[in-house]
Amino acid sequence: MKYLTLLFATLFLLSFTVGFEAELIEAKNQANESTSAEYTIQINNTASEDRTYSISSQGHSGVYLPSPSATTVEAQDTGEFSFSASPEQNQAEGNYRFRIFVRDRETGQIEELNPRIDVRYDYPLDFTTIDTDKDYYKPGDTMEVDVALISLDSSTVNDYRVNMNFLNQTQTSEGLEIRPESERNYRETFEIPENQPPGTVPLQIEIDKDSDARAIERNIEIQPHENITQSTEIENRILYTLENTFIENTGNTELEHTVEKIVPTYLTPITGFSEEPDQTEKLEDGTAYRWELNLEQEEEKTITQNTRYWIPVISLTAILGLLLGVKQKISAIKVERKIILMKKILKYI
Repeated sequence: MKYLTLLFATLFLLSFTVGFEAELIEAKNQANESTSAEYTIQINNTASEDRTYSISSQGHSGVYLPSPSATTVEAQDTGEFSFSASPEQNQAEGNYRFRIFVRDRETGQIEELNPRIDVRYDYPLDFTTIDTDKDYYKPGDTMEVDVALISLDSSTVNDYRVNMNFLNQTQTSEGLEIRPESERNYRETFEIPENQPPGTVPLQIEIDKDSDARAIERNIEIQPHENITQSTEIENRILYTLENTFIENTGNTELEHTVEKIVPTYLTPITGFSEEPDQTEKLEDGTAYRWELNLEQEEEKTITQNTRYWIPVISLTAILGLLLGVKQKISAIKVERKIILMKKILKYI
């Protein structure tokens, strides 16, 4: 009876201590920047009851484990974990091993596997940083661009070019030698035209090697730039004066602008404008005229004020002529009266 009890106790303990086996049964271990390596691990539960197993990794930051990272396998049955792995950031080409741990959550038993990832890139160079000297720009600014490249190849990279294009300006640098996992920096400058409209403009950067290219694009913000120029020219003639006011939108966005002219009361009757004002306001000693302008980018307007001094001159001349005519008529009447009087006197003599 003792032996039978001991046998059952031993079998009972073995049901807990005889754990599991883990095996990598499938692996597509080649990976690059766009394709991940794929793996499948089979778990064989040799215990006499259901067990729950968890999976973890170490030694490679690009491993993507299943979620949830645990599975329950029935007694004397098999289960699977599937996961993937991608190259680490800027990892050079080559074969790398990492560690996978499968753990029995009940007994604490751990099985370790060492999968391999074979990193092979379609292109030997990649961008690490792309920086500009400002977060945004205005028309007339100079933009400075810094680009850093890294070699992902297992050997030294030569014979390539770095092309940058922005606002129809292209800058090209002949590539310098880059050793595996080393970097090279390139800097170029671009001018923002004075009349550049606001908005986002693409900055295109391309690595060209052996007639094969890798490109990346960044959006550059051009901010609105509001600026109105207004100037006046006066042209004095003999009997009138022309006052030309020139308004120009020299910014890069549509703008509203008000032009105001104040004419003294004594000149108001003889003053005219090339365009009818939008507003007229009577002042204590004159009249204010206002024009509300809506100017597109680079649009110009001219408002001409014409002060016609010939009007009062002609009026005064007419008055003087009238007075002179009246005076002459009066003189003629007086002479005629004198002649009539003389005739009467002679008649009685």
